[in-house]
Amino acid sequence: MTEIERLVRRRAAFKAQITILNNYLNELEGKFINANITDDIILTELSQRKDRFINLIEKLDEVQLQIEEITTNFDVELDERTAFESDFNKTLARARYFLQKSKTTNIEQDNDNLSSQRSETGSDNVALCQNLNNLKLPAIEIPTYDGDYDTWLEFRDTYESLIHTNVNLSDIQKFHYLRAFLGPRVREIIASLAFSALSYKPAWELICNRFNNSRILKQNHVKALFNLNLIHEESSQALRKLIDIVSKHLRALTILDEPTNTWDTLVIYLISIKLDNETLKHWEEAKSGYVNPTLDNLTTFLKHRADMLETLEQSKNSKRVIPRSKGDNKTKAFVASKPYCVYCKKDHYIQNCEAFVRLSIEQRRTQAMKNHLCLNCLRLGHTSKMCYASSCKTCNARHNTLLHEERVSSSENEQTVNLSSHINFNGDQVLLSTALLKIFDKNGKCHVARALLDSGSQSSFITEDFCNKLQFDVIPTKITVSGLSEAQSNVSGKISIQVHSKVNNFSFKNSFLVIRNITETLPNFKINIKNLNIPDNIKLADPHFYKPERVDVLLGADCFWNLMCVGQIKLNNGLLLQKGKLGWVIAGRMQSNPCTTTIRNFSKANDIDKQLTRFCELEEFRHSKPLSNEEKLCEEEFVRTFKRDSEGRFVVTIPLKQGPEVLGDKYDIAKPRFLSLERRFKRDPEFKKRYINFINEYKNMKHMSKIEHPDNATFSYYMPHHGVIKESSLTTKLRVVFDASCPSSSGYSFNDLQLVGPTIQSDLFSLLLQYRTYNYVISAI
Repeated sequence: MTEIERLVRRRAAFKAQITILNNYLNELEGKFINANITDDIILTELSQRKDRFINLIEKLDEVQLQIEEITTNFDVELDERTAFESDFNKTLARARYFLQKSKTTNIEQDNDNLSSQRSETGSDNVALCQNLNNLKLPAIEIPTYDGDYDTWLEFRDTYESLIHTNVNLSDIQKFHYLRAFLGPRVREIIASLAFSALSYKPAWELICNRFNNSRILKQNHVKALFNLNLIHEESSQALRKLIDIVSKHLRALTILDEPTNTWDTLVIYLISIKLDNETLKHWEEAKSGYVNPTLDNLTTFLKHRADMLETLEQSKNSKRVIPRSKGDNKTKAFVASKPYCVYCKKDHYIQNCEAFVRLSIEQRRTQAMKNHLCLNCLRLGHTSKMCYASSCKTCNARHNTLLHEERVSSSENEQTVNLSSHINFNGDQVLLSTALLKIFDKNGKCHVARALLDSGSQSSFITEDFCNKLQFDVIPTKITVSGLSEAQSNVSGKISIQVHSKVNNFSFKNSFLVIRNITETLPNFKINIKNLNIPDNIKLADPHFYKPERVDVLLGADCFWNLMCVGQIKLNNGLLLQKGKLGWVIAGRMQSNPCTTTIRNFSKANDIDKQLTRFCELEEFRHSKPLSNEEKLCEEEFVRTFKRDSEGRFVVTIPLKQGPEVLGDKYDIAKPRFLSLERRFKRDPEFKKRYINFINEYKNMKHMSKIEHPDNATFSYYMPHHGVIKESSLTTKLRVVFDASCPSSSGYSFNDLQLVGPTIQSDLFSLLLQYRTYNYVISAI
């Protein structure tokens, strides 16, 4: 018996208990209606059956979760879950209704007693209410609960204190409030209950049973600690937000009986990797004074750091250049501040700093932006737009003379062409690929941007409106953007930002040209997603691709091909699903009603000087190509580690840019792909046989070995692999591919860490020349 068959049998046994209780209620229903029996024995038995029945749903839910984890037909199991949860809720509601009906007389008597008590205490409350009427307090609002486990405890405690335990409200009123404070998805849980006073308590118990799941609550709070937002630069607001988020989730875990007082080392690490470089540097210096630093030590440090940064931010905002107006005879006193260089930390202005002057122009600009200096006067407290100092002495532009950069090519030759055409024709509609991105602003706040993926554009673009939300400094750039019929618009600047995927942990840094508008809302036609049959396990990069929305970012060819992965699924209606690092994107031609608008995006950068330089380089014959810094490091690593082992084989280490510790967790990605590979083994015995032969050959050649004690490893990295069949191959029909490009939880893949060495083979041009020097050559296919 397989594992899934065993679980299905267990589920059937639990479902049988629902049927047994339902049949028992059918028998009691006639007795209650005909003779109105209120036998205590029957009521006690029914109460005991109900209590055992409530515990049944947790066991049934656990079995269903195990089935859903290993099943290949998720839609069938989802329907199965919906069916038994509906039967369970209806049966439980009937049992509680019968118990409540037998106690109706006692409830009415209790209500009469309660009314008399209210009348006796009413006179005492009059004076208090009159006093409170003169005091205006803010209204306490109960947030609508939408099923998020992170906010469950807050909703439950607020609702119970204001509504559930309020003796002044009847059950029918409480039921009305409960339905009003639940979101549409949560309200479906109690949709089968009749709107009556007797249904309130069963409804509240159903909600508590569903969401008062300590296991899932703990899991979500721990997940939030691992997914803290990265702080890109010093900010008091971002540090305080980080402290508040960590404290909130740790308090919640403590309430859920987790021993968080022993988690200091883990939480300190999770916080440290999210700090900006300057704050992390100061923390490393501060923690050297502790033998075993605690979480309280780190929290105290961050609070003091935030206070200091807030003081500096206020000081920067207060230091403004105040022009003296004519006719102003008032006496003003100013405190003369000592000159201070933010680069070398000495007592002189940065313009007079020898170390700063020795830097390249690009490095000076980077340091000025990093320290929030005005790019015009190189001082703190304002931006170049608010600066009254003189401009560059070389070109009169709004930047300091030390930041002036000579341009070899003129701005007329360096231009970006962005073609966007609208053509009337009768043909199929074309859906362009889009993705949702997460971009953090200067203060660490996350903004969601919609990106258009365009491999025909040499540059990437961002709209001015979205760029203003980020509050980053924009580098002025003079570039002209032209379209069809030579319609022109200007690029206002250039910005370099970190972009994050919305569906996974992948991120990358890219430069964007700032432009007023990229294109119109996409898509420009209606799409019926019910006819597409998109697989449920696919995570779309843009789940709302069918909704016409504004495009904030255009990702051009400078990053487009690095975002694509191996994997493509053909949908009906002519569309394609393409796997990418940002998630799956959907695009293609749709067979539907004729379309009257076609949008073409194309970007091209022309530079006459660069074209002439490339032409000269093509005609020039070079004996050797100089190595780059990365290629030199790679070659030095090879020379240093190259050796032969005792069996005569060559051994060399893999050259890495960074240490392997930056790689995140890969087990959760590699395991499902390996299980998928095993499922393919069951379907294709020949494929399984070839795969096993390859693994045995790999092991016999000592290319891999078994890890005897995996728990003792200080670092582990799991690399997914899959097989590619090519029956037409004369040598190797199965080729096993090790996916070192798959990103880990930190966003880095193993390929990202490897250095790229120099090209050893001759270039194509040399091979072609050599090919032509012989009268006869042999070619093989």
